[in-house]
Amino acid sequence: MGFERVKRIQIPREAFREAVANAILHRRFDMNGAVQISMFADRIEVLSPGGLPEGISETAFLYSRLSLPRNLAIAEVFHRLRIIEKFGTGIDRIRNEYENFHSKPQFQIEDSFINIVLPVIDYDIAPQEVTLEERIMLLISNEGPQSRAQIETATGFKRSWILKELKHLVDNGKLGITGSGRSTKYQLK
Repeated sequence: MGFERVKRIQIPREAFREAVANAILHRRFDMNGAVQISMFADRIEVLSPGGLPEGISETAFLYSRLSLPRNLAIAEVFHRLRIIEKFGTGIDRIRNEYENFHSKPQFQIEDSFINIVLPVIDYDIAPQEVTLEERIMLLISNEGPQSRAQIETATGFKRSWILKELKHLVDNGKLGITGSGRSTKYQLK
């Protein structure tokens, strides 16, 4: 009867690196305050002063690969030092690091700050099922504009569920519609 040490991470290293890099790249230096990293027993929070860059919506920030770094010189240096791979993939990378776990990162976006919450991984809870909204948003983010039929096929949900969710996403300003009839497609707003 022996014991075996099982190595488990609490916070995915790549998610933490991306959160800090994003905070530095997108912070406003004309505001008093600094990037803040707060550590708690159940999470790490990375707060960046300044909110979203002008010209980018919350939906675009969370689901598209559009990047408008406020500090382009720092972004270029981070890219050359291989701290970041390319622009606009940080949020996706953070999400991907938590993909196989129940715990999921959270993004709080306000006018004066962006706060990324990285929860400690709980290995005793089975992975959480991704919501239909999240599936649709990630599908459109990765594949571009999609028709209702394409979304049905990709998600495996029935037409009535898809239509209800698409209406909800359009009404909440997260998705836009292009075309009409059979050529109707849904895209990030």
